[in-house]
Amino acid sequence: GVGPKRIDWVGQFKEEAAAMGRDFKGSRHFHRMAEVGGRDKSLLGSEGDALKATWIPAEEVFSATRDASLKEDNPYNYFDTEKLRVEKALMDRLSKTASVDYRPRGTIFMLDDTGKKVYAGKAGADDALANAASPYYFPGGGIHKQEGLDRRPTLREIKKGIETEALEELGLKLRDLRALNPKNPVTMDMPEWWRARQWNKRGVDYKGLAEYYAAARAGEKDPSLYNVEGDAFTGKYYPIETVVKALERHGALGGEYSDANLEQARLLRALMEKTSKSKKKKKKSKNHALDRLRERTKLPANTLDKLRKAIYENREKIPEGHHHIILKDGSKAVIKDVSRKNKKHHVLATILDKDMYPPGEDLQLKVAKAALTRAIEKQASVWQGARAVGRAIGKGTQGVTGAKSGWGGAGRLAGTAGLGYGATQTDNKKWGYGMAVGAGMLSGGKLWKGMNRAASRAPGIRRLTGTGTGKSWKPNE
Repeated sequence: GVGPKRIDWVGQFKEEAAAMGRDFKGSRHFHRMAEVGGRDKSLLGSEGDALKATWIPAEEVFSATRDASLKEDNPYNYFDTEKLRVEKALMDRLSKTASVDYRPRGTIFMLDDTGKKVYAGKAGADDALANAASPYYFPGGGIHKQEGLDRRPTLREIKKGIETEALEELGLKLRDLRALNPKNPVTMDMPEWWRARQWNKRGVDYKGLAEYYAAARAGEKDPSLYNVEGDAFTGKYYPIETVVKALERHGALGGEYSDANLEQARLLRALMEKTSKSKKKKKKSKNHALDRLRERTKLPANTLDKLRKAIYENREKIPEGHHHIILKDGSKAVIKDVSRKNKKHHVLATILDKDMYPPGEDLQLKVAKAALTRAIEKQASVWQGARAVGRAIGKGTQGVTGAKSGWGGAGRLAGTAGLGYGATQTDNKKWGYGMAVGAGMLSGGKLWKGMNRAASRAPGIRRLTGTGTGKSWKPNE
């Protein structure tokens, strides 16, 4: 079949259809090709539309349709234009694609890991085909095990046949195999000497080849079928750009292989362009967090590597959901939950500056997550900011109550055995640094007097080191 196409009705035909009660905007046309079967008159003329026709050469019909589509005074020429599209596809199929006449053959474009080179033989340089009719040629061979089948190979048969040829000619398994033209093989009429050889070797009077192409990469070595038919392939990896230009030049000269050369060049160029676009896209995605880090902070680039390593090593401890960690300059690293099907997974998504409000939860405000935060902080060598002050003071479980704690906000920590430390909004606004330290009771009942209120009024963040009584404040290094 040929893909359906919608045709909007206009002019005379639209008026005629409306007069018959067919008030539609248009019609969708489906076309199928088949061979005539046995005579069956059971429904002939039942709707008054029996077709009176006769057998006409396809080329004559094609020519008449083409002429009708070009006539400007033909009120139905847009229907003829659609018929011309279908008939052209029909003519192409009838002229060359009868499976019994054209032997299905698979050709392998085996790419290197960079995607910029293809494995090929070169005329005048490689193996017994040094006098090949094409400047470059590729491994491959017949697809069907049985010769002379009167049908096209399926996608599965194409891949299986190409995998077998790789074992026989290269001694390799293939990976990342994908068919490039499973529905549109390149058909080539071959010279008499080729047809005679096929008759003597295979017992089928093929007129030519129906060439299918596939791209793949070299897999593991497998000598189980290597050279069993004496047709081992010898070649090298050549730059795709070089191969494409040579094939295009050769194809432009005409000849029995020109169609194949031009199609090979087109497919290889498409592969090359796809690889180039894929790498650009991949590079852009990979550098997103780094771009944001450079744009929004003055932190070194290795900060990201340390963060990613820390997130990976603590992956089992990170709770579900999105989180963020505040870095030493106040910027925020966003940790995104990308878990799927019960497989837990968090990634470093981006970097926000200190004035941007981050999504998700702040690991620092959940004391239940304090150990995890400290582990990531230690491994990534980052300091999460002033809100870490007072975390895990005293024994027992503590929770955050009140309003948001930290710079510019009021809050307090309520522990199981007394009050911890708090910061007032007034002090923070007034000084802009340090923490206003209050007084509280630890679980031992001893009074802790913290009088280091923004000591010396020097900029920077101070934190409590250790736990228990009598510990002192010291600047964060």
